[in-house]
Amino acid sequence: MVVTPSLILFTFFAIFSGLQLFYYLYFFARLAFYKNKKQVDVGKPDPVSVIICAFNEEANLRKICRYGYNRIIITMKGPILKYW
Repeated sequence: MVVTPSLILFTFFAIFSGLQLFYYLYFFARLAFYKNKKQVDVGKPDPVSVIICAFNEEANLRKICRYGYNRIIITMKGPILKYW
């Protein structure tokens, strides 16, 4: 059998492709099919505050109130506060 440069390159390609395939199947398959043995009770989620910076968007902010937010406080320049 004649050893040519293309045969050497193909052999290296086949060896390294086989090594990568083994690595992916051995390590990532274990991670993909991992089953957690302990169940953690997360309970009720903590409340979150969302700050929205807006200018002349009062109508759009009123639409946000329809999505179930408890209360929105809008502050404008100065001490004017509006509660919905």
